[in-house]
Amino acid sequence: MRVVRSLTLEAATTEATVGDPVTVRVTDDFGRPIEGAVVTSESITAWTDERGRCQITFHTPGFRTLKAARSPGERVAYRSARATLRVVPEGRVPLARRIG
Repeated sequence: MRVVRSLTLEAATTEATVGDPVTVRVTDDFGRPIEGAVVTSESITAWTDERGRCQITFHTPGFRTLKAARSPGERVAYRSARATLRVVPEGRVPLARRIG
């Protein structure tokens, strides 16, 4: 019998600059990091490390949907997760940096 757990996808920011890497973290229902999760956005693909982290760099501005998925194991299957990120042009300071 397999247990089904939901993934959580967290980006270090909700607004990034074109060309700057964004750190993403994938965890399970209990906050444990998920190694080997695939994080995709359009044609970009990255895999999480043992800490559940990876980096993604966007080359064009716009709103991007990130998706995290993990292949099922013998005992655990995972529900995918999504997050939205705004990518702004170079030279423009992201709102999060202007406020904070």
